[in-house]
Amino acid sequence: MTRNVSTRIAGGLQGILPRLADASPPKGPSHDTIDLSSAENILIRDQLQDMCKAAIQNHLNSDTLSELPSFGGDVGARTALASFLNNYFRPASTVSADHIVLTAGAGLCIEALIHSICDEGDSVIIPGPHWFGFQPYITLRPKVNIITATPPTYARHGDDLVSTLRATYNDAETPERIKAMILCNPHNPFSQCYTEQGLRECMKFCQEFGLHLISDELYALATIKTTENQRSEFISTLSLMSNASDAETLIDPSLVHVVWSASKLLGLSGLRIGCVVSQSNPEIRAAVSLLTYLNVSSLSAITLTAILSSPDLSQLLYVNSQRITASYACFTKLFRGLNVEFLPAQEGLFIFAKLGKSIMSIEEEIAFFENLRQRGVLVSAGRFYSGLSTEFGWARVLIAVPLATAEEAVKRLSLCIS
Repeated sequence: MTRNVSTRIAGGLQGILPRLADASPPKGPSHDTIDLSSAENILIRDQLQDMCKAAIQNHLNSDTLSELPSFGGDVGARTALASFLNNYFRPASTVSADHIVLTAGAGLCIEALIHSICDEGDSVIIPGPHWFGFQPYITLRPKVNIITATPPTYARHGDDLVSTLRATYNDAETPERIKAMILCNPHNPFSQCYTEQGLRECMKFCQEFGLHLISDELYALATIKTTENQRSEFISTLSLMSNASDAETLIDPSLVHVVWSASKLLGLSGLRIGCVVSQSNPEIRAAVSLLTYLNVSSLSAITLTAILSSPDLSQLLYVNSQRITASYACFTKLFRGLNVEFLPAQEGLFIFAKLGKSIMSIEEEIAFFENLRQRGVLVSAGRFYSGLSTEFGWARVLIAVPLATAEEAVKRLSLCIS
């Protein structure tokens, strides 16, 4: 039999293709599809489109069309990113442009870091549920294994973080080959933030076993303003690095690396620009630079620089938060009215909800989501996030859509949830 792809890529496709098929639009003329399965934030596209156009018009020159000479990426973009992080992420030590390496999107940040930290056959541990898109960036080119630390329940995943990590580490076949942990904070798909205590314990855990901590902070500042109990505000790992009030060092700072991009908060996925922030590990920065060298477009760099340097940035983030909050309220009103279980969101673009309230099997779940598809609503099935194998009917529902779209989606969902 002829093999169309390599063995290396076949393994990755085996995990990804079913997810792509699940997210494909329904066939037939029954409905215009509302896609709530993606991770696209379109709430401030109107303002951003004008800002992007102005950035190109005002800053494009002949030098922009040349290769970027600087190691680590465009200096202007890195300087703007440093200022942004210092203003909004409250780092314990000031972030400088030299601490930052640009990459063509956050996915390549993850891949370059894993490639730099791990040898082939090593493993990384990721608290579950987690974004299934991690798989190709970790398992294909770096050829590193993913070990999922699955919590006992969804509702207490944050409280059980360190105990789950420790149990998973101890149960691993070769724990000595676990070299890093990836923490998504705010969480995808839960849109919740880890507490300061939880983050501190996580950092101590990584220090104990000499693990690199990769903190994926893409969804930071997409704040959902509610009065629900047990809310935790976003706390960046950068802010806990060297607090003078600590009686002990939480973690060797050379083990900590933060990933951020403009794709989620600002909805600029098409720019393909992300960054690694590693304040105390120049070797990692050099390695990431080599692995991603010249991958970021000059046009993306000058556009992001203009947006992050704009005096209107704080107002833009405020509008973004207001619109996410309005959409969130629309969905949660439906869920409460129909007694649909969901995790209260705090920061991010989604709600994780048990849309199939009485579903007890994978077959019932597949049929339920197919019915949603036929009604013209796409959501991202919870089974694709390496979550609890005993839970069915959960879905990640995108809420970063205009209020009118949210209202129409709610109408369609109400016809399917009983």
